[in-house]
Amino acid sequence: MLVDGLSVAYRVFFGIRELSAPDGAPTNAIYGFVRLIRQLLIHWAPTHCLVAFDGGIPQARRDLLESYKAQRPPMPDLLKQQLPGIHDYLELEGLCWIRREHEEADDLLASAAVWGAGQGADVQIVTSDKDFLQLVNDRIVVVPATGKGDVRMDRDAVRGKYGIEPEQMVDWLALTGDSADNIPGVPGIGPKTATRLLQACGSLEAMWANPERIPGERFRALALEHRECIERNRGLVRLGLEHAPVCDWREVERKAPQVEGLYRLFERLGFQSLMGELVRGPKIPVMVQGSLF
Repeated sequence: MLVDGLSVAYRVFFGIRELSAPDGAPTNAIYGFVRLIRQLLIHWAPTHCLVAFDGGIPQARRDLLESYKAQRPPMPDLLKQQLPGIHDYLELEGLCWIRREHEEADDLLASAAVWGAGQGADVQIVTSDKDFLQLVNDRIVVVPATGKGDVRMDRDAVRGKYGIEPEQMVDWLALTGDSADNIPGVPGIGPKTATRLLQACGSLEAMWANPERIPGERFRALALEHRECIERNRGLVRLGLEHAPVCDWREVERKAPQVEGLYRLFERLGFQSLMGELVRGPKIPVMVQGSLF
């Protein structure tokens, strides 16, 4: 199980409000993170786990597009304060985590996913980022960072939702752009049209080689006019695999939780229910704003 750490942290930070430790320190992100991770561990029972955190944007992507992710506001201070507590929890839970300066978690996780699948592992990537759908194959699936039961994006799910194969996702994103990453798409070509073009042509390479296959004169003109932009976008949305392997099996194998350490951590943070679960076992999860907590 590979976890996009900040994707989960942001989701629970904004999903749970006004939670603090006895000393007044904010704890909503830590609490939500612990709840979601523990639920995922129970449901998927992974033998190995890696949680990756962003270390900054690689210069190579900045060189392609200076405004890449530039629209994103700084991390809220109340969330930033809680990251050390999240790291402490992961170590006490026996889970490996990684962060590398000037490297995005997406690339680290992509490298680990391809490496793990190549070693014969079944891989679940926990994230809210649709960029990871480009990796989906017979061994790699994407699990939305919601903790919802059996929900997962496999090849059939990608095909059913987007009308394309996972291998076409990079080209699809290159056409549509990605507002979450501040990547502009082709004006006039939205998700449905991008799907239609790729269904007709198969790939951007085939589109450029045989432009007459592009359905509709208007869309043919748009694609050819914005070819340079589309090719730039491909470089931005394609996940980097040059980091493989970012770890080895011994590093990412789940270790036995340090129960006493977890108890002390939960006690310091005021997580009474989690303290009780260490003694009695996990509680039945309940739905809170679309997530399991």
